[in-house]
Amino acid sequence: MNEKDISLLAKEGWTVECESPCEIHHKDTNSVATGIAAQIILDKILKINHYCQKSFKNYSEQELIVPDISKNTANALKLIKYMIWYPTLPVIPMVDYEVCCDDEHSYWAGSIGEIRKDVFYMPDTTILSSIEEIEEHFEMEVDIRNPYNDFSREEMNKLIEEEIKKSDIKEAIYIYIEMPKVV
Repeated sequence: MNEKDISLLAKEGWTVECESPCEIHHKDTNSVATGIAAQIILDKILKINHYCQKSFKNYSEQELIVPDISKNTANALKLIKYMIWYPTLPVIPMVDYEVCCDDEHSYWAGSIGEIRKDVFYMPDTTILSSIEEIEEHFEMEVDIRNPYNDFSREEMNKLIEEEIKKSDIKEAIYIYIEMPKVV
């Protein structure tokens, strides 16, 4: 592994823990890869950057690795990376209500906003997209089932934790669709 590879990994959030055998650690996801797995990740990052260099010829290599390009394009590249890193996770678009606030049209333009990996739970047609929302949901469920409860915070937290363990909570990649940016 050369200095350019180490620098590229660092710009993508990876730290080289050991070079022989190769071991890398991702700061955001807390993922660890060693040996061949680490090489596969480096190869994927190199391919993404090669694609970016071919697709966005007006930008320097430095701008493509740490995008100073439009927020929309930078977020699209982040989405591609997440889809490579987590190929089995569903991608869930979360559309801002302002994007499609009327019934006049069939389609609306939007911009790619924040991209993140988090948990989700669907108790009905609603999607709960963070552990905080899920905990709040189960707290309300416990309150509904026990209307005259006088649970301590500790007891309530234990009941919420039990509900969460029984639930079908999964992980997903979220893509937030925001109001389109005027070009």
